[in-house]
Amino acid sequence: MWYSREWRGEDDRWIISHVENEIRLAHRDGEHGRALGIISSQPLEAWFALAPNELSDILAAATPRQRRSLTPAHALDAYFRGDRTVLLTMMGAAETTGGSGNERARKLWNARQPNDCSSLLAGLLDALLLRRLGQPARAATRLGELLESLPQSASQHEATKFYHPFIVHEYGVSLCLAGRCDEALRAFVSVQDASLPQLPFIVRDARVRAALIHAAFGDPRVARGHLDVAEELPRTGSWYEAVIDVTTRLAEALLAPPAQSLELLDRVPTHLIGEAWPFLVITEQILLSRAGRIHEAALRLRQRSAAHPVPHRADGFIRSAFRLASAKLAIAEGAFDAARAHLLHADPELVFTKLFLAQADLESGDTKSALLAATALADHTAELRRLDLVRVSLIAEVHLRRGRPAFAAEELDRAAHRWGGLTEPDLTVFPAPVRRLQVLSKAQVEEETLTHLPGPGITAVPLSLTRRESEVLAELASGRNRKEIAARLFISENTVKTHQRSVFKKLNAKTRSDAIGRAALLGLLSDSQVKPPPHPAPDRLE
Repeated sequence: MWYSREWRGEDDRWIISHVENEIRLAHRDGEHGRALGIISSQPLEAWFALAPNELSDILAAATPRQRRSLTPAHALDAYFRGDRTVLLTMMGAAETTGGSGNERARKLWNARQPNDCSSLLAGLLDALLLRRLGQPARAATRLGELLESLPQSASQHEATKFYHPFIVHEYGVSLCLAGRCDEALRAFVSVQDASLPQLPFIVRDARVRAALIHAAFGDPRVARGHLDVAEELPRTGSWYEAVIDVTTRLAEALLAPPAQSLELLDRVPTHLIGEAWPFLVITEQILLSRAGRIHEAALRLRQRSAAHPVPHRADGFIRSAFRLASAKLAIAEGAFDAARAHLLHADPELVFTKLFLAQADLESGDTKSALLAATALADHTAELRRLDLVRVSLIAEVHLRRGRPAFAAEELDRAAHRWGGLTEPDLTVFPAPVRRLQVLSKAQVEEETLTHLPGPGITAVPLSLTRRESEVLAELASGRNRKEIAARLFISENTVKTHQRSVFKKLNAKTRSDAIGRAALLGLLSDSQVKPPPHPAPDRLE
């Protein structure tokens, strides 16, 4: 063995640099056996010391016999070649496809020598290979099995205590990419308390990834706290530091003021994004949506889709990121059938898929399905503030559309109690009719309930319009014709007509003036928005 784990320098952080230099020196001198020996004695350090392409080249420079003689080197080589058969054989799993191999892994643990981590490394690399193939959900399953197979005292064993927190970290990364963000947060929290002086960036990465999840779907204040702590943690010379920096920039862009967020996002070095590209897509779509730049969001989505083809049999966010973003844009445009078509190709297990389907149901008038779906997702959003408020907003909208503002207000009150009050950024999640309830007193809400009971020719439906329908309604109220509205909103005249037809249907109106009058009566338009047309415009929907 090149050197024992008993060896420790004055600063463990420099082990990475030391391993890097020694491997490169041996490779440069043509001592491939020695290079493999160093890699095999310290596989985790070697993994982070050398960038993947360089490590793969060094392994390939040795002879097959040399690689097979050292199990860790053989396992790493199998990973780079995409050979799951070798990895599963090392784990003791007889079948190369399907099956968990969990019982065999446990038996192998019991039979192995105390310092033999070959099966553990093979299982870890198999999970990383599954992730590379676009299957983070399957990778999470594999890593979960490995964690279960570890003996209770694994974290105390000299040979395994370095693997355990790293496996938990990779479990969190896999869960994150699988779209199971609440579970990922729990994994990252457990890593944050781990003692990894020789791999400090693992703890920093756990902090940064937790920050990104909170910035996108959770609590921005918690996200900022994670980033502040991560900034204080020591850095090394590992190539992985640049990957962490990319994740940090995505989180920073989401937390930045609107005027700066897109500028920060455009500075992200996308060539380093790697397997985290779904979060680049998610971050970009969130920021462009906040800025109201829907046309640009659709354009960038097409560009990203061309740059990141989705692998066959992909799952989680790898499979669903583009489909979810396309569905959200379709819902904003009122194209609910198109939204459902996109969601049919997304991972059905994702809470995001279920929420978007519920929103499509709501916008197309199926309030019962929307309410049932949103209510059933409560446990899955309980740890993610922003995502939970999206769910609550959907439920509140259902009650508004059924003419029950008091029920909607109660739902918002429960959410405020659960999250310790609602902040101004929280309210941006809500559409205007839901947001309006936050400023009403209990008496006003009760009066609102009486005011909005269905009357002659007016149903409870008009209480809420989609964002795009509201924009079209406001433009109609300003007196502009369809051609002018299309130009201002960067959509086609046919799309304007589709939204106009939907607005008229919800308001039970037959003419523009009728629609504007009913919308003003229901509080969907302010007095300042209603203006006489600057020139004659068609009054009826043609």
